[in-house]
Amino acid sequence: MRATRGRRCPHGGAQRLVLAALVLVLGAAGERRATGSGRRIIGGAPAAGEHRFVTKIERLGGRSTTCTGELISPTWMLTAAHCILNFPGNGYLSGAPAGNTRVVYGCLDVRSADCRVADAQRYVAHPCYTPAPADIDHDDIALIELRAPVEGMDGQFARVDGLHGSVPLADGDPVTLAGFGTTRPSGGGAASPVLLEVSVRKRSKAFCMQQNPSAVRNGWIDFDHVICTGGDAGKDSCNGDSGGPALVLHEGTPWLVGVASIGSELPLSTGDCAASGRLGVYTEVRA
Repeated sequence: MRATRGRRCPHGGAQRLVLAALVLVLGAAGERRATGSGRRIIGGAPAAGEHRFVTKIERLGGRSTTCTGELISPTWMLTAAHCILNFPGNGYLSGAPAGNTRVVYGCLDVRSADCRVADAQRYVAHPCYTPAPADIDHDDIALIELRAPVEGMDGQFARVDGLHGSVPLADGDPVTLAGFGTTRPSGGGAASPVLLEVSVRKRSKAFCMQQNPSAVRNGWIDFDHVICTGGDAGKDSCNGDSGGPALVLHEGTPWLVGVASIGSELPLSTGDCAASGRLGVYTEVRA
């Protein structure tokens, strides 16, 4: 489990990073830890077609991995910052040279002929996510800039809460998690070739803090800028879905509200995903 040092981001949340990227995105449009640890979908079903913006990341910094991302424009995608950490965890991997990154996009089944592959030219971690020998989770979100615009997406990019408008989200509301990971609660086994999704509930800040006592005691998580989900047995994200989306359906459109970071500390009796009381902790994309 990743954890953070006791500090709060001076500007709070992930929105400023995404807003900075959006300036670049819109400007361009106007002119025309060991990585792979993380979370995967347990108890899910094949995802709907409107989730084609969810990507499977198979290589970062030249190393094989399994993380998830979300295309937010033809040349930018979001993922978790810990996905781009180097092996010691004291710095970041590099998008250069060409071929260091492999992102599969545009399909719901990685075996499909519809799938396309993209490479990246750089990774940009949130400025308040600081690599160090100790694990870190404040503002666990990053951008990947692709080398060339993606093709065949027909404008089907993630609608990001706080950037393209705002979406209401209250405790108890349904949230959809998605990813290409193992379906075993132990976190083992092969990744699913099919994009899976599962519906869970948003949980309260108070309950999330209750399930993460060490994080509260040490200031490891900024609970004002995360979304906690789940807690019901048999439904969760798990190993390999780091950077994956927490989505809210609003007026028929899925909105990206969070990016997968960690699982909660409790229950202590099991390290398995999808245990009763175990929450998914997602970096909020809207500050």
